[in-house]
Amino acid sequence: MHSTAFSLSPLAVSDTQRDGLLVDVALRNVYQLFALVADPRSRHGLRYDLPFLLTCLVAALLCNCNHSEAVGQWCQGHQPLLRHLFGPRR
Repeated sequence: MHSTAFSLSPLAVSDTQRDGLLVDVALRNVYQLFALVADPRSRHGLRYDLPFLLTCLVAALLCNCNHSEAVGQWCQGHQPLLRHLFGPRR
């Protein structure tokens, strides 16, 4: 039996389309949903609230950031957007 390799390539999205996906309302709604998730972490040493972290992670993953360093770089590169949506962070 002959098998054919099948791979899914990332969705090709233009810069304009990507920017349109990052509208204020969409990220705020995701944040509000994540606000319903119980935070299992202890309060000692918390830097960011869980809904903010999860929202950043999901947004970065949707932009093809598939490892922690890439997620961090995405967050650094989108600080103005994140600050506009969620207020200043340390």
